[in-house]
Amino acid sequence: MIVDTSVNFWSSEAFVDERVAFQLSLTAPSDVVISDLPFASLAIYFSHKEGPVVVRHNEDLSSTAKIQRVDLGNLPLEIAAESEAYLRWNKGVTMLFTGTVSSDVPLTLTVGSHDLHRFPNLTLQNR
Repeated sequence: MIVDTSVNFWSSEAFVDERVAFQLSLTAPSDVVISDLPFASLAIYFSHKEGPVVVRHNEDLSSTAKIQRVDLGNLPLEIAAESEAYLRWNKGVTMLFTGTVSSDVPLTLTVGSHDLHRFPNLTLQNR
């Protein structure tokens, strides 16, 4: 089963402590039903830290929209974060995780899966 994924930062560079918007989209296959898979949580990993941003399943947040947006808020990269969403994908449904990231130190940031598959990066630098 292949889930279509994409990660985008709204800017490729930013200054330390500046918030930069990002979005991660996960689209379920249009020909396979995966809504019965019991996802309890989803982990989003940033390259420079061990712990992921954890999104936990919440049955009360169900939706029938084809695009379901989950606002993760501002994610200071030095602090662990958790959120909630309805993690049952119907055929062709896209979950769009949005938020901003910031850091109090210069770094180059990538987002990927637990096996460190890399996606686009963001460089945070001093002013």
